[in-house]
Amino acid sequence: MAVSILVPVRNEASHVRSLLSAICSQDYAHIIEILMLDGMSTDGTREIIREYQQADSRVLLIDNLAGIVTSGMNIGFSLARGDVIIRMDAHADYAIDYVSQCVEILHQTGAGNVGGPAIPASDGSLIGETIKALHESPFGIGAAKFRQPGAEGWVDTLWPGAYRREALEAAGMYYVQELTRSEDIELNSRVRAAGWGIYLSPLIKARYYPRKSLVGLCRQNFGNGMAIADTIRSGREGVSLRHLIPFVFLMSLVLSTVLSVTVPGGKWLLLALGFSYLGADLLFATRAAMKNGLRLFPLLIIAFPMLHLSYGLGSLWGFVRKR
Repeated sequence: MAVSILVPVRNEASHVRSLLSAICSQDYAHIIEILMLDGMSTDGTREIIREYQQADSRVLLIDNLAGIVTSGMNIGFSLARGDVIIRMDAHADYAIDYVSQCVEILHQTGAGNVGGPAIPASDGSLIGETIKALHESPFGIGAAKFRQPGAEGWVDTLWPGAYRREALEAAGMYYVQELTRSEDIELNSRVRAAGWGIYLSPLIKARYYPRKSLVGLCRQNFGNGMAIADTIRSGREGVSLRHLIPFVFLMSLVLSTVLSVTVPGGKWLLLALGFSYLGADLLFATRAAMKNGLRLFPLLIIAFPMLHLSYGLGSLWGFVRKR
């Protein structure tokens, strides 16, 4: 099966060289093109891509004038010639057999899209290890099956995706342009609706690099929460209950706070909610610390609510803002 690789990039000079080295070194013999969909980078990314382009004719520099991932990927979808179209993201490391495993799992399962567990990398620092633990914990970002190391089976979505062309064509081929963060879950919902399954295999190995600070992670989560609200408001599919839990928690907190000062006995609802959340926070912080290092425990107690509230606030803003 001929493979097209699509990589949306913008100002990725610190990552793109190692990324292209990993892609060009893949052990799969039928990669026919590597489309680098550049959002008009200004940090030297384009020059690095051109270096690889001179050494490997499969590497193509494609201008993405809009500068956003969905527009770049849609350009890539329109140009791709492969039987399999693989999205690869710049902030990640890929095993040498990543592409060959994607093709093999597509063949074995008959799926329309396949990928591996999203394994976060860490620089070993306290903050880095805490963020890694947040990504892996089911109480944090790791509620989805595709975020669990070693997970395997049929899923509703995954990261980043190796699509069979027929499945993409049956699903409408392109991302919804305005969904700049939830585009993957929406497209995967259309793939499933078109009758194609999505399969997760731990044989497909890659590690991604999450945000380097808790503030950066919270900003990302605010945007993710807002994107979920945008998806719902646009009438698109793909949002599941787990995406709405932070918003429900935030609104429950607001409502119980109002009731605590307006309704006799209302404070007991607020206390019940608060102590229930605190208990869950302590439980999952303990579990994550026992797995990743006890030194993380104090920071995890703070980080979990930061994560949930930022996501919930993002969803709230997404629902109320004018578009």
